[in-house]
Amino acid sequence: MGLRISSKGWAYGVAVDTETTGLGASARIVQLAALRFRCRWNRALARLDIEFSDTYRLGTLVKPPPGTRFDPGAVRVTGIAEVHVREAPSFPAIAGRFLEVVADLPVVAHNAPFDRRMISGEFEAMRMQPPAVTWICSMQAARASGHRRASLGDVSASLRIRPTGDLHDATVDAELAARVYGTLVRPGVEAPDLVPAPVSMPLDQRPFPAMAGWGMPR
Repeated sequence: MGLRISSKGWAYGVAVDTETTGLGASARIVQLAALRFRCRWNRALARLDIEFSDTYRLGTLVKPPPGTRFDPGAVRVTGIAEVHVREAPSFPAIAGRFLEVVADLPVVAHNAPFDRRMISGEFEAMRMQPPAVTWICSMQAARASGHRRASLGDVSASLRIRPTGDLHDATVDAELAARVYGTLVRPGVEAPDLVPAPVSMPLDQRPFPAMAGWGMPR
């Protein structure tokens, strides 16, 4: 866990979203997004500035195992049916890239317990341990801020944050979740921390453009 978000330097996290075949125990992932971002408090504008990496990002359809049932209700919501994922990579094929993007950074998701359960289930199906990272829920943050209707669409509309595309697209929803969280959070609030920037040099001398998409050097 790092320092609280402040105006003194960038903090790093990963926005994640899953679209699935349903909500039950047998549901599987059919679309996955993981977008590394950095943020810092803009004191002049009293808001959190967020920038997304062009390099450390993943957005893909996912082909579930043969025989997986697609719940009609889920298909109506996501627009993703079996026919759409026939040529998509399986989760094992993209798991390595997911781990590379996430690394050990905190993860922001809307309804994070659900996304965490789905991703953990996919890793467990591979007999692998899911990434041991901090999960931050923008839905819980919205409810704590007084939003009674806490769906991603309702909260983003209330905060006047426009999605970059159609809701229930994993990449669109992941980015929107990070922006919602960034709008709700304030410096010093009691919230899970994001990982601070490396401290090997002064903040104003850190060569972020030269870092390959903000790969976090150890």
